[in-house]
Amino acid sequence: MVFVKEEIEENMSEAEPWRIKYEEPETWKIKQEEQKEFEESQLDSAAQRIGELEAKVGELEDHLSDLSASKLHINRYCATDEEFRFYTRFLSEKLFWTILSLQVSILEQSLEEE
Repeated sequence: MVFVKEEIEENMSEAEPWRIKYEEPETWKIKQEEQKEFEESQLDSAAQRIGELEAKVGELEDHLSDLSASKLHINRYCATDEEFRFYTRFLSEKLFWTILSLQVSILEQSLEEE
């Protein structure tokens, strides 16, 4: 509550009345406090979302490492050298991987030259 002197323009010769004027609390301070609370809640929700996304990235990295760790299991189809020879026309699995690694290195060299 604030005491305010109000002036009446009609008749300035009369005694000036004093009235009690009720003013709202400083609304700009309230708005600033609300803004800070709103920003803090936004930061909290953003931090929570970041935590969720980091957990998801961790899960996906684990899944990727599991996938990359699993090799081509050709032995599932070819248990013996005879079966391997039948399906691939290579004499053995060791020879297959040796030739494959040589071909990959040749391909890498040709790509580097270009």
